[in-house]
Amino acid sequence: MRNGEAFLAARQTDAALEAFERACASDPGNIDVRARLAKLLHRLGRDAEAIAQLRAAARLSDDPARWMRRIDRIAGWGLDARRP
Repeated sequence: MRNGEAFLAARQTDAALEAFERACASDPGNIDVRARLAKLLHRLGRDAEAIAQLRAAARLSDDPARWMRRIDRIAGWGLDARRP
């Protein structure tokens, strides 16, 4: 994951994407890696892939609502998790 962050700092988004994808493949249960990968995918306009990563994070998380709120923001569904 550090490599991905370093590549992002150097504005090398393609290399960062590859690094985050490798990190996710090698440690699929790492929610932090999935979150960083999702953020980069969203920045690149690859929202469907970002949402897939966030859904995976939600399945792994003790707080799935946190990840669902992020999905809502990306998807622009206008849902508010606080509403009944």
